[in-house]
Amino acid sequence: FERILSLHEQYGVPANLNISGTLLESIAWYRPGFLKRVRSLYDRGLLEIVGSCYAQNIMRFFSYNHNLAQLNEQLFLYERHLGIDARNIKVFWPPERVWDTDHIAPVLRDPRLLNGGYRFVLVDDRVLLPGGVNSPRSEYDNDRRWRKEMFQAWQIRNSHGLVALPIATTLRECLPPRDPQHWERLEAQFDWLSEQKSTSLVGIYADDFEKPAAVGWDDRGPAQFAAFLDRLTRRDDLTAVRLSAWAVPERVAGVRTIEPGTFFELAHEFGAGENYD
Repeated sequence: FERILSLHEQYGVPANLNISGTLLESIAWYRPGFLKRVRSLYDRGLLEIVGSCYAQNIMRFFSYNHNLAQLNEQLFLYERHLGIDARNIKVFWPPERVWDTDHIAPVLRDPRLLNGGYRFVLVDDRVLLPGGVNSPRSEYDNDRRWRKEMFQAWQIRNSHGLVALPIATTLRECLPPRDPQHWERLEAQFDWLSEQKSTSLVGIYADDFEKPAAVGWDDRGPAQFAAFLDRLTRRDDLTAVRLSAWAVPERVAGVRTIEPGTFFELAHEFGAGENYD
């Protein structure tokens, strides 16, 4: 993990990082120097801390008060072990990226949270689309055709003002780049984003930190990720951002109903269904 953060420092590319509460406590016991490294990058503007649930429980199956406790425990640990004011943590990572507006949004906006309530939530781009058989979501799963709406921030209807930030499927599937086809798709994605000539579009790579760090994944991950960062910084038509700094109100495209959903593999290949039932 530290090697990947060092790469972000080397190339001057900001990162947006969630560390689960249970992992944060383990690091505090066994590798406290890593937390000092994280805080140093945060102070230099190269890292945004992303919140989540302490033990990564799937929120829609738990009570409101249990979820509230999970959220506050995570925020408390960030304050205790990183010395970061919880009020500055405004982006939320849903455990297993399972989203359900009715169950999750109210507690994310609860003023009793140590951060006063979250403002943004990361959701997979496909979740922006209505689901069901022969639905826009299923069509997108099949054709993966890029469209502006999938790269914009949207206020979630009936969420008390919460804003959805879409995770780009192409980036998630192609990073770290393992083969020439990944590089081709990445360059095509970047070219397409650049051609739109809009600062209101964002391509978000969000996945397990273990993936580029090669923890249980391909051992070549760090070198592949370094090659990606090197190529990214050579493009003067793209800018890497911290999420909450980018997602100012004027970049929110509008209000959108977002139905329950998760990432494609979990919903289909792993057989969990859109809402993890």
